[in-house]
Formats: sequence, C-alpha cells, structure tokens
Amino acid sequence: MRILFLLTCVTALVCAPLSSRGDTLVSYPFYNGTLSPNPAAGVTATGFLGGNGSDAVVGIGNGGNGANSGGGNYAYILITQNSTSASSAVSNDQYAQFSVTPPTGNGMYMTQIQVVAGRGGESTPRGLVLRWSFDNYGSNLATATVSQDWPSTGTYTFKLNAFAGDTVSFRVYAWATPTGNVEPSVRMKSLSVLGNFVYYAPYVTPQSTFITTSHTSYNIKGTAGSSVGLTAVKVAKNNANGTYVVANGTYNWTYKATNLKKGSNTFYVVSVDDRGTVSSPPVKVVVKYSKPKPTPTPTPKSRP
Repeated sequence: MRILFLLTCVTALVCAPLSSRGDTLVSYPFYNGTLSPNPAAGVTATGFLGGNGSDAVVGIGNGGNGANSGGGNYAYILITQNSTSASSAVSNDQYAQFSVTPPTGNGMYMTQIQVVAGRGGESTPRGLVLRWSFDNYGSNLATATVSQDWPSTGTYTFKLNAFAGDTVSFRVYAWATPTGNVEPSVRMKSLSVLGNFVYYAPYVTPQSTFITTSHTSYNIKGTAGSSVGLTAVKVAKNNANGTYVVANGTYNWTYKATNLKKGSNTFYVVSVDDRGTVSSPPVKVVVKYSKPKPTPTPTPKSRP
C-alpha cells in the first residue's frame, strides 16, 4: 500500500524532545564519523549524501571524539553557491539527501525529524530547510535558523505528522551569509527520524468479483496486503464458513477454480497476516460457467 496522509507541517522549533515524539525509525550518528544510517529493525535507509543535482559538498568533519565532546565529528553541508536565504538555498541546490523505507508490509507514522546542529563559522544568519519527495521537493516542510556557533549546538525539531506507506526521501538544504572568501557551512552532530510503525488490518482484492467463462476451470487472481506481512490468502467454495484452502502467493495471489458446474459457482477469499488476523468479511467471487455450444457441422454442398 503506497499512501501519504499529511496532517500538518509547521515551522521548525528549537525545543526539547516531545513526549509524543515516537520511536527512532532511523538515526544518523554523525558524531561517530559516518554518514551511514542506523535504522530500526526492518527499516531500510540510505546514507546522508549530496543527491543527484545537489551543488553542495556533503561530508564528515573531525574536531574530536565522542557524541558529547567539544566539537567532535560532524556532518557538514558546505554551501558552494552564494545562498543567503532559505529560498536561495533551494534554488541553488544546496542540499544533502536521504531516504527511509518502512519494513515490507508496514506503514510508518513520522512525527518529526530532529537535527542537532551548529554554525560552521561565525557569520549569521544560517539555517536549514526541509523538503521531501512526496511533492517532488516542491515546497518547504519547515525551516530553522541555526543560532549556535560550533561547537555549541541546538536541537532543531521539524514536525512532520505524516503517514507514509512506502519510501520517502528528504532533502536538507543549508544557507548562510558568507565570510570573506570562505565557503560557509552548517554542521550536524546527529539527525533522527522519529515515529511509529502503523498496523492496518489485512485485506484482499480480487481482480474481479464476477467472472464468466466457457471452461470448467478458471484462475482467480488478485492482490492482498497488511502492515505486518501476510501468511496466506485462502479460498473457500460455496460457503463463507466452509473449509478454506491456501491459494498460490500472497501479495499477488492466484487460485485455480476447477470442476466448475454449469451456472454460478461461488468462492470466498480471505487473507491472513503474520499476527494470525483474518480479513473480514470474506470477499465473494462468482464464476459463471456456460458450456460452449457445439459448432454445427456444415451442410455439404450438392454437386450439379
């Protein structure tokens, strides 16, 4: 299921973590000297890198050791094109990019992104802009002005409050007032995407619920899904409370209905997720078999 449901987006605030922030879906511990992700179980994420089309330089800086040391390792976005505002950072493609994918069959409710950051230099103002792939990076989700001079940092919270059922990519743009001939930067000690996995009940969808055929067998097909994975798709004949047999496949499934009788043949289809939950109610599929009429034998033409 590929869904995005956006509830609200607000300007980023400098604040303490919220009690309702959720779990960490993926973190980027830049203080360990890496741009690689540390995802939760089942989550897939890319590195924090300059994406295709980015004109910024993204890398790891080294100013000490440890998450809480004076300075320490950090990721930086080096602003190579003169970008003194959020809008110019976007138009000049001064960004780093990363993607997050939930476990197969799950959705994720993303509550916020937290960035621990400071200015990579004394000039002010400097800031960050967040955009995402769901609108093709067309609008700002949030902005923040980075007021701390590295190694001092602040925690910048970008509220998302959005549900995603598939991969979402983020771009973090940086802007700054240049100092002399030095290219300015924003330094980040860490970045985290917070939220929860979302459970939705199993479902099953046949390609058609009414089928006509001139054959005594027919392959009924369809799709199914759930947020925690699927164990099986099952089919019963004639009775929704009857005996169910396992179809072939799960997310894409096929069931061969055989020995069809003349007229309507009724089947009931359910899916079963990894928790053992059965989709309800069973989906009714009617296969109408009409015996083909015999081809008449042509009357031989008489010869003169």
